[in-house]
Amino acid sequence: MISIRGSIEHRDSFFCLSNNLQLLCEDNIYCSRRIDESMDSVMNRLRSVVQAVVNTKRAYMNPYEHFGRVNIFRAAVASYVAIYFAFRWNQRRKATALRAEKIREKKNVANDALARAHII
Repeated sequence: MISIRGSIEHRDSFFCLSNNLQLLCEDNIYCSRRIDESMDSVMNRLRSVVQAVVNTKRAYMNPYEHFGRVNIFRAAVASYVAIYFAFRWNQRRKATALRAEKIREKKNVANDALARAHII
């Protein structure tokens, strides 16, 4: 009798355990579905951003497009690059001239001081 009752309790606990596992599995499936849906939405957003970039690139960089958009775009980019390098070159040229001016100024100050002291 005890063994039957034990087996009944065991069976009840097994059913209870299996029901809990089933609920747990259903929750996991629901969670995984939510994760899949959120990942899909993230991928859709990313895909739309990439498509916008690609469409812009195709519109401005393809040589077979009409109205000379490519030539205008390339000329604008080349102009900006040329302006950047011109500023860099001018900056370097001015820095070199300033360094040379400082060296000349130091020599002139030293020569002036020596001349006032009647050493030269």
